[in-house]
Amino acid sequence: QNIGEMHQFFEYLDENKRSLYPDNPVEVLSHRRQWNNSPRRNTHMRKNEIPLFLNALEEVKQSETYTGVSICNAMLFALLTGLRRSEVLNLKWQDINVQAGYFTIQDPKNSLPLELPITPHVNDLLKVQEDRTISDFVFGADNEFGEIKEPKKVVAKVKKLCKACCNFHDLRRTFATTAEHLDIGTYKLKRMMNHTTGRDDVTAGYTILTAETLRGAAEKVQKELISPP
Repeated sequence: QNIGEMHQFFEYLDENKRSLYPDNPVEVLSHRRQWNNSPRRNTHMRKNEIPLFLNALEEVKQSETYTGVSICNAMLFALLTGLRRSEVLNLKWQDINVQAGYFTIQDPKNSLPLELPITPHVNDLLKVQEDRTISDFVFGADNEFGEIKEPKKVVAKVKKLCKACCNFHDLRRTFATTAEHLDIGTYKLKRMMNHTTGRDDVTAGYTILTAETLRGAAEKVQKELISPP
């Protein structure tokens, strides 16, 4: 250590070389529950912004790489399903069951597999990706992993072009907001978005929501999202 570093070290000790701060000074934040106290974001796309977003996706795809096109299609998939970025980008072809009409999110945030319906809109998008697949991942990338690692640059291009909030979490909020506007039931919406219910919610424990049970709600939300304003 140099002299400057030694000086910085000793300035926090008393004459007996004991720490002037025996307790962690940030413990008070935990005591007062002030960690992560920033307001929750509420950015999402308005109904009139969605066509601009869809047009921007198509325009960006015209000049993008293979991976860039996959990212654009993944963004559309995120809007249609309300899934998290990681859930969309980690989706593999082995998780798709077209004949049975559902796909499975194998490792979501709450570690429980989630089966969701393959609606007409989702099926069309899966066909597009299947025709161009070079990877085990549905939204594959042209790299050694076959997997999209960081979509930020392409997302930024789309965002700049349509001038709307369209990050992956914005798309998730847009899905949820649209579902709420359509009076989709709370349990169905939570299941589609893979939100867990509290342990004290007895009714949730008796409510079994299969992919088929969710199909009507999913189609209703997607139709509202894709239809003209």
